[in-house]
Formats: sequence, structure tokens, C-alpha cells
Amino acid sequence: MKLNAGIHLAYCTNVHRGETWAETFAALERHVLPVRRRVAPGRSYAIGLRLSQRAAAELAQGDALAAFRRWLERHDCYVFTINGFPYGSFHGTRVKEQVYAPDWSTPERVAYTVQLFELLVQLVPAGVGGSVSTVPASFKGFIAADPGRRAAIFANLTACGRAIAALAEKSGHDLHLGLEPEPCCLLETTEETVDFFNAWRSGERAVDAERLLRFVGVNYDCCHLAVEFESPRAGLDQLAAAGLRLSKLHLSSALRVKPDAAGRQALAAFVEPVYLHQVVVGNGHDVRRRYVDLPDALADATPARPDDEWRVHFHVPLHAEPGAPFGDTRDHLVGALDWLQAHPGACTHLEMETYTWEVLPQPLRLPIEDQLVREYEWTLGALAGRGLASPGSAGVPARNEDDADEDVRAPRKENPMSTASSGIRVWFDLARAGNFPSVASNVLAALVLSAAVAAAPGTAGFPPLVPLLLAIAASCLVYAGGATFNDVADAGFDARHRPERAIPRGAVTRAGAAWVASVQMVAGLGGLVALGAGVGWALGLAATILAYDWIHKRWVGSVVLMAGCRVLLAGAIASLPGGGFPPAFLYWVAALFVYIVALSLIARWEYKPGAPAARIGRSVGRLLAFIPLIDAIALLLVGAWIPAMACAAAVPLGRLAQRLAAST
Repeated sequence: MKLNAGIHLAYCTNVHRGETWAETFAALERHVLPVRRRVAPGRSYAIGLRLSQRAAAELAQGDALAAFRRWLERHDCYVFTINGFPYGSFHGTRVKEQVYAPDWSTPERVAYTVQLFELLVQLVPAGVGGSVSTVPASFKGFIAADPGRRAAIFANLTACGRAIAALAEKSGHDLHLGLEPEPCCLLETTEETVDFFNAWRSGERAVDAERLLRFVGVNYDCCHLAVEFESPRAGLDQLAAAGLRLSKLHLSSALRVKPDAAGRQALAAFVEPVYLHQVVVGNGHDVRRRYVDLPDALADATPARPDDEWRVHFHVPLHAEPGAPFGDTRDHLVGALDWLQAHPGACTHLEMETYTWEVLPQPLRLPIEDQLVREYEWTLGALAGRGLASPGSAGVPARNEDDADEDVRAPRKENPMSTASSGIRVWFDLARAGNFPSVASNVLAALVLSAAVAAAPGTAGFPPLVPLLLAIAASCLVYAGGATFNDVADAGFDARHRPERAIPRGAVTRAGAAWVASVQMVAGLGGLVALGAGVGWALGLAATILAYDWIHKRWVGSVVLMAGCRVLLAGAIASLPGGGFPPAFLYWVAALFVYIVALSLIARWEYKPGAPAARIGRSVGRLLAFIPLIDAIALLLVGAWIPAMACAAAVPLGRLAQRLAAST
């Protein structure tokens, strides 16, 4: 999809199986279209196409290409980049180091790459550039066995650069090839990449004479360079200073782990027979050792240094951490986006690439469309927070930094009350309005069980409607203010882990959210006091809410505060004139307290590293919606059957509300 600053974003379809064109096209229909409907409804959708050599040859035959163009037009999709890295099979068989073959010393690699560009110029829309990513020249193991390959590589890159230049002139498209540095390859580090291009320029006069560096540049893969312990800012500055074109930015993340006994044992789950998972050992920006594959590293019994860290070339999902004892290298990806924010236009082709879905350990694997949607959410949130995408770009709802004062990079010139394009829905999501029915149910139960408001005659315990509605409205305002303050407090954490949330994605400013939360809290608490609630109860409720919001990420015991908020709200209702704390009320709040503590403990795992976030999130939503059942049971036990029925009805109402606004 097209974003700000001329950026085009796609996910790479190399995550799907497809070696023939028929298989590739089937994957586009089976997977790409469902994702497209979820993340880009009503707008043009970009595809990062992966074509094997066989699929490319088949697409070029007969009317296959014309039929594909019609398909793209029918579904309002377009192709701006092609992954031309793997020449042959890429799924379901041993790939390992053969992914680099044939390398750039061979005519097969040249012919394949030129054919990809010939296809691309017929697919890319008018006014849009086209890119192809390719292998990092060769694998170091190949070069060691045949040092003469380097001269052939330079000659072949020159021939390919000339072919791309000719296609660009003929088509009018800005076309460029990106060599992708990768661990243990001829182009491995940024320094080696610059040296390689300088050697090519020295050995082939045509590079400068024919300005071939306009057409042949670098595909910067964040996972690969993070594995090398590189600084994204320093590396990207170095590439720019060398005059190298940044053809494409691969948005990807790698594993990191301490190589102690627990780390080594956990890494065994990532050993698999398909892909090469290089391991680099280092500390900070210093590299001590490299292993060609993960089993080689695990087989080495040499004791690790206390400050050693292993970084493993295993692409892991962008939207969630891989789980203890692992970390990931999203900090490198975020640094690359920071650099792009400071250098608008330096690279306009961005591609998410987590091709390892089939070989991920089961706890990290969501259904493929769900994973891709989550990665879009994370990426678009991170881009929007840097002004590189508009707030609400996705058509979907939405180093553990706990410091809430961290810069979250929201647009600085935005009006504090701005909701950008997200409208009132943003504020309902911040307020967790999906939980309002459970709040209303709690208020009704508290009024009846405390007898704070005498029941109307002949209503089987149901209180008068006006006091009930006023108490519910005030309580929902308090709840909304507390929930919104929660996002204000979590802004730093969300900037790293939940950038699709409203504040980090720039839908509202942190200051604007804090202002609205303050108004909601003051109005709600003032309303309760005006109805006759005790001031002490109101102040205690406010203090508990704010304490929870600001310390819940740091203290697991904060679940007690979360449950305490519901209990104190019930107490505030019971403190209304005529109310009290009879045994039935106390038993009810005790049951409510235990339920909320248990629910909150589950909720804490929703975005813990390695947790099945989607399943936990859905479970927490359901459990929140079932809170009114506790109210209904308590009311039935005292014979208040009409209020009990009303509370029971709040369960389906709550599930409906959760479809319209966030609850967790």
C-alpha cells in the first residue's frame, strides 16, 4: 500500500509455498486476498511477489501475464517489488546454503534476474518504481572453494545493470536491484558491502561511466544486519556516504539469547532442516565468532563468556516477542525506521519478511492470515508514529521498556484533541467501552445488595430508573478515565510492543489522551459524590485506579489493585444515602474480587514473550463479558430476580459491545 513520503509497503509472499506459477497464484488467492480485505479495505493494495525461476518462466508464457494483470486490476492490487533471492524451491525441502545458488558468478542468475525485471515492468503501475531483491553475490563457502568467482560476479552484475538500465529507459520506470547482505555470505556486513561495491567500481569502468549504481544497490534486511551486531544508524549512514542506493528495506527481526544452559536448551526448538540459521556471537557491537548454522553453534561446548550474546538468523514475527529466555532485534528495526524518518525519500520500498512461518515453534505460530495482519498492525503503527504513514492506515482494530515517560514519537504538531482519521472510535477504544455493560451490571448489583436505593414497589428488587442510570453514567465515566489513563501510562511500552495502539500510532497525542482522561475521571467521581457517595470512597477509587495504571507493568501484584478498583466502585455505590454493607453485599464483592484477580493474571500474559496472544486476548474478552453472571447469581440468592435477569442480559450485550469497541 502507498503510505507517506512516497513509501510503498507490502509483505513478501515467500512466506507461502509456491514453486510453479499455478501454486504461486493459488497462494495469492488463498492468503493474500483475505489479508488484503482485512488491512486495506477500499484502497489499493501492494503485493511483494516472490517468483521462483520456474514460476517466472511460466508467468512469461502465453497469456498468463495478461491474465495476472487483469486479476490485479479486478482486486485493486499492484506489484512494486519481486523477491528474486531464492532461485528454486524454498519450502518443504532442504534449502540451507543452496538458497544462494546459482550465485552471481553464473549466467543462470543473470538470466533469471533480468526476466524478473521484464515481468516487473509490465506489472508495476505508472509512476511507481520497481525493485528486485537478490542474493548477496555469493556464499562465502562457495567463494572459498573457487576464488575466481569474484571476477565473474562483477562482470555479471555489470551485464545485469545494463539490462536494467535499458528496461528503465524504455519503460520510464525507476528500476533497481538490491543485493541483500546476509551472515556468512560474500556481502555480510555493511563494511564488506561497501568494499564490494568499491571493488566492483574499480574493476568495471562501466559502473561509474554508465551510472549503474542507479540500478544496482543494497537491500537492507534488518534481521541480517542485527545478527551482525550492527548499528542501523551507523550502517545506513555508511551506505549513504558510499553513494549506494538503498533499494529496499526488509522489515524483519532475529532471535537473541544468552548462551547459558537455559538458552541453549530452548534453542533446540528452533533447529529445523529447511533453512540456514547462522549464529553470530558478540557483545554490544563487537563480534567474537560466527557459526554457519544453529546446530554447529549448539554442538560447540566451548564455555561462553559471561557477557556473550548469540544472535540467530531466524526471522521471528514482528508483532510479539519470542518468549523467555529469548529476546528479539526489533530495536534494530525501530532504529532503521528512525533513520528513515530522518532521511525521507532515502528508501521508498518497504517489505515485511517473516518467511519462517512453517518452521516456527508452535507457540509462536498464529494462523498465517492472523500473523500477517498482526505484522501489518505493528508495522503501520510504527510507521505512523514517525509520520511515515497516516494514522489508521490499516483497516483493522487495533528490551522491555517500562518507562512511561519514553518518547513515543507521536506527531508533535497535532492538536491535543486530534483524533485524526479514526474518529470517535479511537476514544471508545481507549475507554475500553466494550466493558461498559459489565460496569453497569456491577452498579445495579451494588445498589440492590447494599439497599442504597430503595426498590420500586412491585419490581422484585429493581431500583428506580433515574438514580440507577445516573450512577451507571458516573461509573462508566470513571472507568473510561481510568482506562484512558492506562494508555497514557503505557505509552512508552506500547511504542515498542503495541504500536498499533492509539497513542503510538499518532491517532491521538499523549497530552490529548491525558486531558480527556482527567475530564472523564473528574466528571465521573464528581457525579458519584453529587449522588451522595462518600468522598473518601471516591478519592480511594481514584487513587487505586491511578496507582494501577502507573505500576501495573512493573508489579505482578497490581492485579490486586485492578480487582480493588471494581470493589471500591461497589463500595462507593454502597455509600450512597441509605446504603450499607450487609453480608450478601460482602460475599458478592469477595467473589467479584477473586474473579477479577484471576482474570487480571491471565490478561498479564496476553503480550508476554511467547504467549499465544490472540487466544489469550479472546479469552480475556469473554471473561470480562461474563462478569455480570457473578452479579446475577448474587442477586438471585437474595431473591432479586428482575435485577438478576438484567445483569444476565448484560453478558450478550457486553459481547456485542466488544465487537464495537475494545475491551482489553
